[in-house]
Amino acid sequence: MTLSRLLIISIFIAAAGSLGAQQNEISDKLTADLNKRVPETRSYSLTWASPRFGYYARYTIDNVEYMSLYDKQGVYKETLEKKPWDDRIPETIRLEFGNSAYSLCSVLTFWESMQTYNKDFYLELMDREGKSQATWVDENGKFSNQPGFYR
Repeated sequence: MTLSRLLIISIFIAAAGSLGAQQNEISDKLTADLNKRVPETRSYSLTWASPRFGYYARYTIDNVEYMSLYDKQGVYKETLEKKPWDDRIPETIRLEFGNSAYSLCSVLTFWESMQTYNKDFYLELMDREGKSQATWVDENGKFSNQPGFYR
C-alpha cells in the first residue's frame, strides 16, 4: 500500500472518530437536559435518533410512552405523548385525516404534543403496500412532513 493511500485512510478514520465523538457529546448534552426536565429519565439509557429536523428520544414512564424533541442545535422543543387512535382524537384531526392523502393508510401510532398552544401531532402510518411513513399535523389539521418548530 502506498504512503498516500495510507494517509487518506488515516484521514478517513480520524474524521469518523471525530464524528463519533461529536455524536456522543451531543447525546450527552441532550440526555443531561432531558434528565433535568424529566427526572424519571435518569434511570434510562436514552438512545437519540437524528432525523433531518433535529433529535428525539422515546421513553416510557408509568406505562405511558413519550417522545421528546430537540432542534438541530440541541434546544428543547416539545414532548409528545403516545395516545390511542380512537374517538378521543380531536375532531379536526380525524376529519382532516379522512380528507387527506393519508386516508388510505393505517395509523400505527399517534402522538400528541403536551404543550397547550400550537399543538403538534405526529402519526406513524402504513400504506396498503406495507410501506411505513410518518407525518405531522398541526391543531388546525394541516399536514406536513416536519414538526411545527421546523416549519
